[in-house]
Amino acid sequence: MHFEALSPQAIKSITQRSLLLEWNELARGRRFPALSGFHPDAGLHDPAQLIIWNVEHDGGTRRFRACYQGRYLAEAFNASWVGRTLDTVVPDCLRPFVLETANECVDSRCAVFSILSTLDIAGHRVDCERLLLPFGRDGEIVEQVVASVQLISLKGSFDRKTVLQRYQQGLEITVAGRISAGFARPPIATSAGAGALVELGPAAKFR
Repeated sequence: MHFEALSPQAIKSITQRSLLLEWNELARGRRFPALSGFHPDAGLHDPAQLIIWNVEHDGGTRRFRACYQGRYLAEAFNASWVGRTLDTVVPDCLRPFVLETANECVDSRCAVFSILSTLDIAGHRVDCERLLLPFGRDGEIVEQVVASVQLISLKGSFDRKTVLQRYQQGLEITVAGRISAGFARPPIATSAGAGALVELGPAAKFR
């Protein structure tokens, strides 16, 4: 898979953009920040859409082990992933894509943004927008990856409990890119109208 260089503006979601901005500001000149300082604003991003992977190294083998899984992801996959590794929990149709983006996040030490698209039963497009953020104590070795996963359909509809079946029937990677820390803070556009802005509110401790 080819990962192009993206700007923060490539992320249209207000909530995912807010996560990216907090990650960038916490980095403070490093390639990425430590997870201990990451407290996403619960008013802008629902923890139910997040999953956190610990990055483990066993000789030459890298594994991603879930230490937190939001409720929406548990509903979509009808399973608890906490304590289990990525390669054992992700369905076959998604596994190559999910593993490659996770490894790209660790290897590049950049945020990785991607969109995986499918069609609902009426033929309307459904997008799974994924933002992966690397974290680690020294700013050099990635120890955790925080993933934000959002399902969006502008014309169609979906049920989190059954949408996986649509991806099993057909999918397309429509965006795949990385964003390096150290960018200037862009505005966050709202859906209220062009030019309308919303700033990040006070941080709420992540649970």
